[in-house]
Amino acid sequence: MQRLILSVLLSAFCVSLYAGIDSRWTDEEIRSANTAATCPFLSQVERDVILYNNLARMYPKKFVQVELKDEPNNSYLRSLIATMNNMVPVNALTVNDRETELAKCWAKVSGQKGITGHDRVDCEPFYIGGYGAENCSYGRNTGRNIIVQLLIDKNTPSLGHRINCLNSIYVSVGVGFDKHITYGCCCVMDFTNQEGVAYPPAAGTSYSGTSYRKPSGSDKQKPNKQNDSNIYDRYFDYSGFSSISYLTLGYTYSFMDNRHWLNASLFDFRITAVGLSLLSMEMSVSPWDTRVFYRPTARIYVPVIDYLAIVPYGGVSMDTGAVGKLLNPNSTYNPQQDFTMAVIAGAGVNLSILKRMPIELKVEYRHPVINPTACLCPQGIYLGAQLYFGSTF
Repeated sequence: MQRLILSVLLSAFCVSLYAGIDSRWTDEEIRSANTAATCPFLSQVERDVILYNNLARMYPKKFVQVELKDEPNNSYLRSLIATMNNMVPVNALTVNDRETELAKCWAKVSGQKGITGHDRVDCEPFYIGGYGAENCSYGRNTGRNIIVQLLIDKNTPSLGHRINCLNSIYVSVGVGFDKHITYGCCCVMDFTNQEGVAYPPAAGTSYSGTSYRKPSGSDKQKPNKQNDSNIYDRYFDYSGFSSISYLTLGYTYSFMDNRHWLNASLFDFRITAVGLSLLSMEMSVSPWDTRVFYRPTARIYVPVIDYLAIVPYGGVSMDTGAVGKLLNPNSTYNPQQDFTMAVIAGAGVNLSILKRMPIELKVEYRHPVINPTACLCPQGIYLGAQLYFGSTF
């Protein structure tokens, strides 16, 4: 009798536990995707996030038929359907204990402070080695709807959340789900290519006869306004470069004529791994003459190891001579003779040890092309350093 009662209670518990799963998913499919089913340190929502992410990865075409048919039609949904109908199924994600700690920390702290995004405070960075990525979802309180939201990735042109969820390079994940003072709730997913641990369902668990439940009203309470998926490669955050360094200050030394150069730029734009310095100025300082140059440059960030990137760059350095003449009132100004331009090319080693204040050591080559005799940047090699403020590495 006791065994019968226990069996009934367990059966009731399982039906309640998985009552949100569509009955079109088979026991075998759910069991293979439910790699966090018995994980003792995850909540049910966190386990379901992994379950639905794995269903999408392992059975993409069926996921379209079962989970996406009732979603509002838009271009993002159509592109997701096309992607999943044509993709090759990929491996299931397992649970990564360390990434779970990091995800739970950021879910809790960002929720308490009302923060969105990936610039962590009071929590360690989410990557633990190798390759990693992070997704943040806001305003969804079921595992199914969190994953559907991230997969559709509406208003995220890069589709970074979708890429993370379906990327075969990742083999384990940590999930944190918590309250959020602005959006009601938030979920953080930290992916890695480091091996994790599977917590499969208990033997004999059955999912048959369950039916899909529509999300409750509270599950639709807030839109996901923060769609900034961080994608790391060799510890480096490419999408973190989609930002602006509000100010850079630098110093360069010329061996050819023993001149000192001061560099400054405002709003150093970064689009993925490409940077554009459009408001960059440079002043050459010497006892006998001072000139101010305008130097737009383009840069490419190539990650190497933790907190370090090689940055090849190129551009031009132009001087009308006008500012220099103002600083030297005894000289006369001739626009044609005083205008100079040099082509510049170089490479830097960018170290982001100080958060939001990376420093770059650089070697630069300059070659005058207009009025070379009047140009105060003679052909040759220059050494320098640059400090970035407000950067988001």
